[in-house]
Amino acid sequence: IDSQKSAMVGFSNGAIAIAVLVSSHDEYIFDKFQSYCLVDQGMFHLTDLHKTPTKDRRFLILVGDKKDYGRDLKIRGAKLIQDSFQLVGCRIESRILQNTGHELTQSCKRDIGKWVFENHKPND
Repeated sequence: IDSQKSAMVGFSNGAIAIAVLVSSHDEYIFDKFQSYCLVDQGMFHLTDLHKTPTKDRRFLILVGDKKDYGRDLKIRGAKLIQDSFQLVGCRIESRILQNTGHELTQSCKRDIGKWVFENHKPND
């Protein structure tokens, strides 16, 4: 695995699992992945991203916008987490998925793929 071109992506409970591993500074996933994407969960479990070795990693939080229980809280929380960790120099971004509920759509998968490779040159 080329850790520079690989991402660990999780949806729902998978996103929570990734957030817990990252926040506990799991060495194995830091050796294998530089980028982490949490889809529609997990953001509230992210902690200590400003510490080494997480500070140099990239994070993407995706939250759907379809109304359901707690949706507004997830959207506000994702934005707050993004802003607070960016304030201390972390590379984290949150995005709202339009017309999406608690699901991992094909267009979302394509967007994640673009995000993973957007900072890499074709010959990297």
